[in-house]
Amino acid sequence: MSDSRRLDWAARTIAFLAVIVVLAGGLLLLNAPNRERRTVIATSCREFAADAGRAIPPS
Repeated sequence: MSDSRRLDWAARTIAFLAVIVVLAGGLLLLNAPNRERRTVIATSCREFAADAGRAIPPS
């Protein structure tokens, strides 16, 4: 393989990896506002009403 072809493949590989990094960063930035905190409820029957009141605020 000639030197110019080797340089072409190196440049293409670097450009491809840069595009992948940009796409991954864009997905992280666009998805950040859509993330919501999950409420985990692990309780006994006795504490169910209190946990339900915290998980589902009254409207």
